[in-house]
Amino acid sequence: MSLTAYGRHILDRIPADAALVVHYGTDPELAQAFARINPDAVWLPWSAAADLAPRSAGAVLINGDMPAGADGDAILARAVELLAEGAMLLAVAHSADFHGVRAAEMAGIPVSPGLRRPEAMIATVEGAGATMCQVISLENDTAGAKAFAEAHPDTMTEVPPDLRVARLGSRRFLLEATRGPLPTPMFIYARMRDAKVGANGAMAEVRVARPLRFLSAIPNVRMVPEYDPTPMRPPQRPRAIFLYQRPILRRPPGIELLRALIQRQYLVVMEFDDHPSYWADIAEHDYLTFAGAHAVQTSTEPLAQVLRQYNPYVGVFRNDAAELPPRRAPRPPPSAEHPLRIFYGSLNRADSMRPLIDGINRLLRRTKVPIHFTVLADERFHDQLATRRKDYSAMVDHVRHRQMVDEADIVLLPLADTEFNRCKSDLSFVEASARGAVVLANPVVYGPSIVDGVTGMLFTTPEEFEAKLALLVENGALRQRLAANAHHYVRSQRMQKNQFRSRWQWYQSLLDRKEELDRAVRERIPEFRDL
Repeated sequence: MSLTAYGRHILDRIPADAALVVHYGTDPELAQAFARINPDAVWLPWSAAADLAPRSAGAVLINGDMPAGADGDAILARAVELLAEGAMLLAVAHSADFHGVRAAEMAGIPVSPGLRRPEAMIATVEGAGATMCQVISLENDTAGAKAFAEAHPDTMTEVPPDLRVARLGSRRFLLEATRGPLPTPMFIYARMRDAKVGANGAMAEVRVARPLRFLSAIPNVRMVPEYDPTPMRPPQRPRAIFLYQRPILRRPPGIELLRALIQRQYLVVMEFDDHPSYWADIAEHDYLTFAGAHAVQTSTEPLAQVLRQYNPYVGVFRNDAAELPPRRAPRPPPSAEHPLRIFYGSLNRADSMRPLIDGINRLLRRTKVPIHFTVLADERFHDQLATRRKDYSAMVDHVRHRQMVDEADIVLLPLADTEFNRCKSDLSFVEASARGAVVLANPVVYGPSIVDGVTGMLFTTPEEFEAKLALLVENGALRQRLAANAHHYVRSQRMQKNQFRSRWQWYQSLLDRKEELDRAVRERIPEFRDL
């Protein structure tokens, strides 16, 4: 299942926490994609709309061809009636609507009454009691539209010149409306690390890109998520946030950057999800990365306590699953053709694995279960494994990493008890559990999340690790039970759909206190006291 860019755009506008979505149209891929984001939601066809109570839907999606005239107006009015407070109406214009208007006008043909202009649909939606949020142009043919506009200057003269090309070039429009007043506006400009570069890119996706896609379904939230390097732009809204993922700011260029952002009235939020001791430059430059921002967001409370030493305004948003694949079907017993697969990805874990390699090799020598090891980023461990069934990758992107976890039956998460490790998140457990693998881990970080023997296995000594790994290898029923329990835990407690609104509320609270935060950053950074 894969969505088109057009389908992805619509999916991102459906509130992730919508308990009921009503759909006028036929798009099974869209329904399946939303089920991964919100597996508890009910997705109903329009044929069921007549039996629904008013104000019961979290979202109503119209992306099928509506009938002309009054019948189409009735569908729009009923869609508005179904909206709960704050819910979203998403109406897509197809060839029988705006594209038909464009085609008819370009051909010089009188417009049929059955073809709708954006203004007519907006009037119907607002007349039924909804509040318009925005109209988005989809699938643009900008070059063709410019050529046509130049050749036919009298076309669509009722549309302002600066919008004419966009209107002419749009094959589809997306109308967004909601019930109730619009929230206070928010504009977010995000600067992220390259999404294609190893762990940094993976965390850019997890910590910034995915949460911003969820936020985009909230009315009056606008954003520009981009990957570094990008030019700095002035804010396009009065309440503007500059969200910067894991920078290492040094004097003087870091001062110059932050100064320019503050002068442009941005509220600067740093996203950082690892202990700063790993990067010597952060301390050498007096923790400018944190102190020079208005606020900092991170993933765990232990890490937040560290960061509050340099900036008291710290928000904690844990790493939850953005999507939940369907539960994995039970796999057949391991065989030579289909061995049991164990995944170990060493991103700063190599020292934690050293005491465990001997126990793994003893298990490999005595077990009759065929085992294949997939090893990431720890070549020494790979070379020491006493088996030929193994493969090694130095570094992979986030997509390939997920594939490796998808293929695994067991995921090993050793983590020594150090200050750096205590500040890490349990994301690896959440992702493995979402994808149907069983986790064997240290209590460090994972202890509060894993119920030993219920949603995974915990160990504290090399001997306990060896015994519990052997139990998981030999007992397929146990693996299936633990995997099912862990999958249910993620579904019920660790989905991002349940936290994106608290993130939005935190951002709004920061913007509401911007004058206070401006004063605080000037007090922390002497170079800013003249601002």
